[in-house]
Amino acid sequence: MLYKVLVFILNIVLRLVYRVRVHGNVELLEEEGYLICSNHGHILDPVFLAMVFKKQINFMGKEELFQNKFMAFILPKVGVFSVNRDGNDVRALKTAIKILKDGRNVGLFIEGTRVKEINIENAKPGAVMIANIAKTNIIPVHISTTYRLFSRIDIYIRDVKEIDKIDFKALGSDGYEIVAQDILKEIYNI
Repeated sequence: MLYKVLVFILNIVLRLVYRVRVHGNVELLEEEGYLICSNHGHILDPVFLAMVFKKQINFMGKEELFQNKFMAFILPKVGVFSVNRDGNDVRALKTAIKILKDGRNVGLFIEGTRVKEINIENAKPGAVMIANIAKTNIIPVHISTTYRLFSRIDIYIRDVKEIDKIDFKALGSDGYEIVAQDILKEIYNI
């Protein structure tokens, strides 16, 4: 409930200062049960994704966000769960898999952090591993903007990456990494 209220308020406020345009596979915005993988250039990226997807997105957020008492209280109430980015956070992986298996959306930034320059090698294979274990398809999303006031924000919804059509055995031990890099290439359309 809090998620919907916050998204409603932020939708009104942010659309006063940004011109949001959605391109591509917009019918996916109505569905749920996907791993939504996006680029990440600004702190507002999760908010803009939440604004355009009609179904709630449960975001994976860095552990440091939860160090502030207010944020530690509010973030779980809007579906954000923490991840320790310094190692293999089994708890975060299990949480993401459970959410996806329950048919809900999970959002994460496949590069693991905010980035200014494209580097395909920054793609995190854990995103693909989560989707494969949960047997969930991936929606690559690209957010393109300068984030200057009154600028345009273009959100490109790419075609679904169907996880069951990927032959991980044929890809070998680097399969998750190869697919993660392919997804990042698709996000940036390169």
